[in-house]
Amino acid sequence: MSDFIEPRLLSQHDYESFTSAWELLVKGTPSPDGLTLGQVFAARDQEAPNPIVNYVYLSNKYAVALLSAVGTVAIQIKFAVVSPTFQPAFSIVIYGVDKDNQPTSAYYLAGVAADPATVQVVVGPTPDSPPELVGLDLAGNWIQNWQNLEANGVSLDASVFTSVYGPLLGYTYPLDDFLQALFPAGLNLDSQALWLCFALHKYNKPNAVDDTYSYLFSTVLVLNDLPAEYTAQRESQDIILSADELYYDVSRPSPPY
Repeated sequence: MSDFIEPRLLSQHDYESFTSAWELLVKGTPSPDGLTLGQVFAARDQEAPNPIVNYVYLSNKYAVALLSAVGTVAIQIKFAVVSPTFQPAFSIVIYGVDKDNQPTSAYYLAGVAADPATVQVVVGPTPDSPPELVGLDLAGNWIQNWQNLEANGVSLDASVFTSVYGPLLGYTYPLDDFLQALFPAGLNLDSQALWLCFALHKYNKPNAVDDTYSYLFSTVLVLNDLPAEYTAQRESQDIILSADELYYDVSRPSPPY
């Protein structure tokens, strides 16, 4: 396994180009090459057990630099279509913002592995989560919803990227979520990474009067192994659903936040 998008810093030009490409795609604007949402989420490794990408990651070298920027009050994640690569692909741009929503850090492009992760459920007691965390049961439900997207008859189309505010361009995380997620790395900082696991919220829209559900793409933040090192020891990397892990999710979509 090797990454087909390495984590890296982006220029202002590339940031604008990649995020604009996502905005055009999610708004249904026809592209000259007929690109679809299904194509940008397709696994690079066609032999992989899972057909769609299910996480991106930020190596801790960049995570530490991101969180060291002065004046940061929140972390913006913006969705992007990265091109040229082996194929146009979905990724996430991550950066800090101040109280006026001005960037306080560089733009960091999250890495994408060629092989999607396997979701592993570890059975065990589920303690009460602190208020700022998402409990295992809920985080696991959202992550598995994305994993079982096609099996559950949910189409990978613009509807799962459209909130009550319109087409989804990203999310705004509280700064503390990133700080607290990174903290348990301790002395293993060089061998771990912050993962944004793809998730799917199943909910009833405002004014719903029956059991018709809507779905919305989101991300769950968790500390995990650096994919390149992890896969050197294992056949595939895993998203571990365990009470021992700390999960962070945010419900502040962009727009409007």
